[in-house]
Amino acid sequence: MTRQALRHQEPKKTDNTGFTLVEIIVTILLLGIIGSFGGYILVNAARSYTFAHDNAELTQKAQVAMMRITTELSRVNTFDCSSPNQVSYTRCDDESIIITIRKDGTNILYEIAGTPNILVDQADEFNVQNLEGYCTIELILESANGIVKNFATIVNPITGQCPI
Repeated sequence: MTRQALRHQEPKKTDNTGFTLVEIIVTILLLGIIGSFGGYILVNAARSYTFAHDNAELTQKAQVAMMRITTELSRVNTFDCSSPNQVSYTRCDDESIIITIRKDGTNILYEIAGTPNILVDQADEFNVQNLEGYCTIELILESANGIVKNFATIVNPITGQCPI
């Protein structure tokens, strides 16, 4: 072959079926951006779930405590809610046992004849007020993540009407 014939030969074709380095880097960057948004959404969903769970647990704990106090005070022989942080009473079935519900540290204690039992924990405040035969009871709880809930009720103890 002559030189001129060599010049006019078509160049050999190469197989270009792979990705270029730029295409791979752009793909990795896009996947990283999409992944970070997905992670952000998952973290917020987990935080929302934890917040809702703690809120529900705190509410349930306070409702059980308030229901127990209301039930206990609904029919008593004697009661005293003159102290701002406690209620003392005797039941109709045994007048010799004094029952006290009081705040001790962060716990609300249900104390029967001097033996304390925890009624509810994580209590910030337990306020009792005597209003001419009625007791107003306020319970304020705070959870670990800062949720503060205020629960209040008015109890009208029916005293001295124990069945014989």
